[in-house]
Amino acid sequence: MDPYGNRAVRRFNMSLGRLSFIILIIMLGTASLTYLLLPKGPPPPSTSYFQLQRLHQETQGKLAEAEGVLALKNEQISGLKTELQKKERQTEDLKQRINAYESILEARKSSGVHILRARAIWKSPKLLDYDIVLVKGGNYPRRVSGSLRITARSQDGHELMLELGKDAPELPYLVETHIFLHGSYEWNQDWRPDHLSIIRLNHKGENRDQMEIEIQGGAT
Repeated sequence: MDPYGNRAVRRFNMSLGRLSFIILIIMLGTASLTYLLLPKGPPPPSTSYFQLQRLHQETQGKLAEAEGVLALKNEQISGLKTELQKKERQTEDLKQRINAYESILEARKSSGVHILRARAIWKSPKLLDYDIVLVKGGNYPRRVSGSLRITARSQDGHELMLELGKDAPELPYLVETHIFLHGSYEWNQDWRPDHLSIIRLNHKGENRDQMEIEIQGGAT
């Protein structure tokens, strides 16, 4: 046995171990470099599915919240529109009242009693509503009485005096400054009028004023 044999073997084993270690380092470095340089691919299918599912749930939640806010806003807007329409009707009604009283004050400057305005409308096929405003000018006499006679007429020649009073066909009135007369008449004829003639009679039954109006509501 060579006295240096064991030493040579040990040196060979050490050289072989170092070489193996160096090769291992090179392989690890190559693998790390390859991993860093390779393009990153999409995550595994299972990961993408759960991410999409979570994103879908979040989107659905935000959509439901937005729809709730939108519904609340629409309800508020609808309420505001209804309130605005109500205010507009009240304003229009107030304007009509103001115009009516301005007309009354203007008519009060003249003497005598006048049919200031009149209106008739079909409330139903068999019910006729009428509104009449009488105004007395001046302060003397203090009160004026009389009656109103209303005659219904159609374009084809039909004519009928409405029975308005209890004891007489005329509608009695008593006015100091002005008076609003309102009433309804049940129509039982087989024809329908389109105009009304309103005649004011004094307490002696004499014709003192007259007005003709068209009936509203589409009489046929």
